[in-house]
Parts: sequence; C-alpha cells; structure tokens
Amino acid sequence: MTDPVPARLRERHDRVAVVERLHDVPPNEVYLVEVDGRRAVLKCSTGPRGDAAVEGRVQRLAARESPLPTPAVLWVGRDAFLAAFDSDAPEEGADSTPEWCRVAGRGLARLHSIGFDRHGLLRADGDPADSAAGLRVDADGGTWPEAVLALLGEFRRSVADTEYAAVVDEVTEFVRERPDRFVAAGDDEVESESESEPEPVLVHGWFSPEHVAVRDGAVRSVVDFEHAMAGAAEYDLWRLAVPTFGLGTEREDRAAWRRFREAYESVRPPPAGFEARADAVRLVVAVSYLDSLAVQRGVEDNRDRADAVREAVHERLAALRA
Repeated sequence: MTDPVPARLRERHDRVAVVERLHDVPPNEVYLVEVDGRRAVLKCSTGPRGDAAVEGRVQRLAARESPLPTPAVLWVGRDAFLAAFDSDAPEEGADSTPEWCRVAGRGLARLHSIGFDRHGLLRADGDPADSAAGLRVDADGGTWPEAVLALLGEFRRSVADTEYAAVVDEVTEFVRERPDRFVAAGDDEVESESESEPEPVLVHGWFSPEHVAVRDGAVRSVVDFEHAMAGAAEYDLWRLAVPTFGLGTEREDRAAWRRFREAYESVRPPPAGFEARADAVRLVVAVSYLDSLAVQRGVEDNRDRADAVREAVHERLAALRA
C-alpha cells in the first residue's frame, strides 16, 4: 500500500503510523492512524471530486461554531485532514430509527444556525497547504440560484464523458431560465424576490444515519462534510429525503420523514416559500444522485440506476415546465 500520510503531517510529528484503512469509496480514503501514540483519523482525497482541504476546514468550523459534537480537526492540508478519534462515530449501515429521526431532525436544525453572508461553494481561503488557512464562499453574486448553477457545474464535470451529461445540461438550462423557482414563488407574504430568497446556512449535504450518530436521545457525532456548501437549508432536507426515507420510491417511509421534519421545525421553522420551492430544489437533488453514482461507482456498470435518475429528472422537469 502506498503511504497515504502527507509529508507535511509527518514533519509535524515524531511518528505517524497507519493502523488500518477504514473506508475506501471514491473520491476519498479514510485511515485509522496513530500519531505520537494517540489514535486519530486521516481522510485523504483520491480523485478530483474529493476536496479534503475544504472538508477539513468545514468540519473545523462545525466543531467550533455548532452545538453538535463533531470530531476536532487536528491538522488540514491540501488533500487530507487529520481529526481526533471519536469512539461515538457513526456506523456504516445504521438505520433511521424513530429516535434517530427525532434527535437528528433537531440536530440538523441546530447545525443550520451556522450562517454565511451569501450562497455559494466553499473553498480554502488562501493556500490549501497552509493548515491555518480558513474558508471562503466562492461566489460572485452570491444568490441561491447562482449557487445552484455552480453546484450543477460540479455535477456536470463528474458525468462529462457520459451520455448523462445531457441530463445536467437540461437542468442547468431550466435554472437559468427560471431562477425565480428557487425563491419564494407563489408566496403572497413576501414583497420582493430579495426578501424571499432562503437564508444561506452551512449545508452538510448528506445528514444520514451513516454520518450522524444518535444514542440515548442525543446526537453523539457528526462526520463527513464532503458535500458541504453555503446554501439553502431546504437543500439539506430534500438531499436526505430520498436515500434515507425513500421519498418518492417504492420503499417510501413517510412516517419517518414526517418525524424528522417535525423535529427539525420544532427548533427552526421552515423559511417562507419552502413548499413553493420544493419541486425545483428536488430537481437539483435528483441530479446530485447522478453525480454521486458517477463518482463512487461509475455509470457504465450502473446504467439501470443512472437511467432511473434520468427518467425521474425528465418527469420532474416536465411537471415544472407545465
């Protein structure tokens, strides 16, 4: 096995030893390591869609400013970051039990207390190799529709060499034609588009049982901020709804989804226009699953899933245009 430990990390410590590889799903690898005799977790990017330089800084921000327990980031570099070992870390294959829905719903609302001054993708603020560098929002205008277009651009690069690039192009064209669908369209209580745009918050990107551990009525650990951005809170909610609760599929669990939403809304009420924006946001969420499929498994050997996403996108686009 090629040594995954960055040279700059070795320079900071007398001894860094890899104990075992915990996770290996593109575009990242995760290792249990010993650093000067203490256990820690090292996450390394292995592909262009991985950005440990940003993820480590986002996790550091969440650990500092969120009320949720998040493993402390000990070091972050250009393509990797080191976090404190957390015995409460989520387990692969964990389920969305009723307790998880109630506790995690409140937890996500509390995570969304971290806000930004504009919407956009997150980047390292300065040299990514400098562990002290912070975060910045990569956005010119900073509106939610503009952030959605930037996100779709990331998805487009993932599927650029496949026939599914056309799906992303169709959705991108719709967002450019109808940016109003991403503000509070149809909400009579708001007076202007600027007042109706959702507030930019820290979006986790996949707040699922495998990334959020719940025990004894409390959130114990939140990890995996690789999909994080400064965006609308509702994107986090809908991004969770399909893979975790099967919303819109044969395995749909509306009772669990209702528990999660009610718990979320007991802490943080939904913004004005939440329901009016839902169809448009869920369109982008559908494309995000195509991106994940391409990055983690490849679409060539998973055409059935990719075709199902394409069909779902076309159906939602047709409904939105109608």
